[in-house]
Amino acid sequence: MLLTIIVMVLPVSAAKNEIRVAATGNIFFSTQYLLQSDSTVAEPHGVEKIIARIIDTYTNAGFPFCRVVPKVHDNQTGKKVILSIEEGERVIVSDYLFESNGKTRTNSIRKIAHVNPGDYFSSKDITQTKVNVLKTDAFTSVDERIVRQNNQYYVLLNLTEKNSDFVQASGSFDDEDALFNFSFYSLNLLGTLRRFQFRYEYEKLFSLQFVEPIFLYPAVLDANFSLWTYDSIRLTQFHATFAAPLWRLFTFRMLSGIESVSLLDDSVSRGHTDNIIGVGFDVDYETPILKCHNQCSYDYLFRTYDRWRIQVDLENSFYRLDAGMHYVRAQTDSFEFFDYYRLGGARTLRGYREDQFYVTDAFWMNYAYKAIFIFPVFDIAFIDNAFLYSYGLGIHAASQLADASLVLAWPKGGSWQDGKIHLLFEKGF
Repeated sequence: MLLTIIVMVLPVSAAKNEIRVAATGNIFFSTQYLLQSDSTVAEPHGVEKIIARIIDTYTNAGFPFCRVVPKVHDNQTGKKVILSIEEGERVIVSDYLFESNGKTRTNSIRKIAHVNPGDYFSSKDITQTKVNVLKTDAFTSVDERIVRQNNQYYVLLNLTEKNSDFVQASGSFDDEDALFNFSFYSLNLLGTLRRFQFRYEYEKLFSLQFVEPIFLYPAVLDANFSLWTYDSIRLTQFHATFAAPLWRLFTFRMLSGIESVSLLDDSVSRGHTDNIIGVGFDVDYETPILKCHNQCSYDYLFRTYDRWRIQVDLENSFYRLDAGMHYVRAQTDSFEFFDYYRLGGARTLRGYREDQFYVTDAFWMNYAYKAIFIFPVFDIAFIDNAFLYSYGLGIHAASQLADASLVLAWPKGGSWQDGKIHLLFEKGF
C-alpha cells in the first residue's frame, strides 16, 4: 500500500515544473521522430537541446535553411512550448567551390577534402570535409556558406592558410659535448599539400622524407631515406610506409624497406643489406582542451640473426600540461650497433647527454607544464633495471618573427655543472 502511494505522488510533484513540447509545420519528418521521447522536459535548457537536435536532423537531410521558432503558452496545467518548424527548400549541392588566401592549388584541396557533388546538403559531410582539410596543418580555419547561381546551389569553402614552410635549428650543450641539428620542412610543398623534410644532425644524420597524401587518398605514402654515421659504421635506410584510416580517429600503417649496414676501416669495407617489414596503429584525437597522438609500431628485420622491435609512443596534452609515455624493446640472438635504442637528450631524457644510453629495453615519461612563461619539465625513466630522472626549467617565446625555446635540465644526483642546455629556433615563411 505504501509503495502504491509513493508511485502516485512522485509524478504529480514532478509534473509542476515540467514543460510540454509539441511541434508544428513539419512535413518531411514526423513529430514523433523529431521529439523522440522528449515530449516533456524539466527545464528550458532541455527545449534548447531539442531545437538543436531538430536543426541538425534537417541540415543533415538536405535542409540548410531550416528554422525553428519556439512559442511559449502558459495555462493551468503548466507550460507548453510549441516549436514552429520552417523546413525550407531541400537542397542538392551542385558542386563545392574553394577560395584560399595563399598558394594552395584548388585541385589539391578538392582531392584532400573528399567532397561529393550532386548529393543532398549535409552538415555532417561539410564538417568532415573541414576536418580533412585542417588535418593537413596548412590552414588555420575553414569557413563555409551556401551560394546560389542559375538556380543551382554551391557550397563555398573559404580557407585561411598559415605558414607551411619552416626552417628549424636546434642544439644541445653541456660541459663535455655539443650537438647541432638543422632541418627544413614543408607542410604544403609548392602548394600541392604534399610534405617534404630535410634533416641534418652534425656528424650523425642526413635524412630526406616525402609524404604523398593526394595520389592514393585517403591512403598516405611516406617515403624516407636516411643515412646514419657513427665513426667507422654507417646505416643506410630506405623505408616506404602506407597509412590508411580505419575510422575518423584510427590509422593503420604498413612498412616495407631495406637497411644496409657498412663497417669501414683502413683496409676493408664489409657489411650486409637486409629487408624490413612492419605494421603500426595510430590514434589521434583533439578537442579544445585535450590533444592525443598515440602510436604503436612493430617491425621485423630479416637477416642471419633476425631482429624484431616494438615501440609505443603516447603523446597527450591536457590544457597546458604535456605528458608523454614511451616504451621500446628490441630482441635478437646477436645484437649489432644499430639494434640498440639510443636515449638521452632533448627528445627523451633532457638532463642527460644526447644518445648517452644504448639500450634494448626502456620505459620513460616526459612532462612539461606550459601554462606560464617559465615552465617546469620533468622526465622519469626505467633503463637497464635502473631508475633515472631529470628535472629543469623551460622558456618558450613566440613572435611574428620566429618561435624559440630553451630548456635547462639536470640529471639524477647531478651538480650545478652537470646541467644540459637545449635550444630550439623555428622560423615559418
